[in-house]
Amino acid sequence: MNNLWVQVILLAAPLLLVPLAVWRDVSPERRPANPRIFTAALALLVAQALTPDILAGLLALPWLITCLYLLQSFYFQWNSRRALKPHLFQLFALSYLCIGAMWALADRFGWQPLDFDPLIVLLTAVHFHYAGFALSWIAGKIRSSHAPRLYSSLFYLAIAGVPAVAIGITASQLGYPPLIEMISVGIMALGGLVVGIACIRRSLLKNYGITIRLCWSLAGTSLCLGMVLAMLYGLRYVWPIPWLSIPWMYAVHGTLNSIGFALPALLGHYLERRYHPST
Repeated sequence: MNNLWVQVILLAAPLLLVPLAVWRDVSPERRPANPRIFTAALALLVAQALTPDILAGLLALPWLITCLYLLQSFYFQWNSRRALKPHLFQLFALSYLCIGAMWALADRFGWQPLDFDPLIVLLTAVHFHYAGFALSWIAGKIRSSHAPRLYSSLFYLAIAGVPAVAIGITASQLGYPPLIEMISVGIMALGGLVVGIACIRRSLLKNYGITIRLCWSLAGTSLCLGMVLAMLYGLRYVWPIPWLSIPWMYAVHGTLNSIGFALPALLGHYLERRYHPST
């Protein structure tokens, strides 16, 4: 497993996940944004096929511009009395998407902030597209509908864990005690487990068809497994597991979070909005 799979996971976000997420949530007057998403995603695809340089960086720039446009569009809807207010989670999700696009831009230009390894720069872009955008988006959608009140406040851990992990990894890079990273990963993992359990609960709703229920079941199971792996990796300083390396993590953990969780969860939500518009 090499960097190619990480690039595939990253590209799945603009090509599949973001369109699935925002299509039915963008107001009709703002739907011209959707062709922009695909155009910018194709430009990023070409950029990922090139060696990092000025040309690759310029080709990645449209994706960042598109993400900023989406954030501005949803913020406009949020402030408009005539439009339905998107949940706070969606605004966080789109903010994280913009940060992910910035790291994707840095990766294509060949920049290494804080002397991070190029692979870490690429993985950070993936992190903000999935743990940032996809997880926060789905957390907001579930919390606003069928989340039990008893633990609905724990959903905020999903959005808090994203910057926490970034801070923890940065702290480790700068030589601070590993406890910071361990705590940050714990916050992220707990938030992910809450959302994963909520996805599984959602799959048990009888008013949904078998396809929607299978999507939520797969998403919840994959997310829970991925968060357990993340928690074990975060504990590597006190409980090292030899086979739990970075290549193994982005091969398995990354696949669980992308193909296992994000894609079926957003597909399940899309199908809900199509066949159950009131959800």
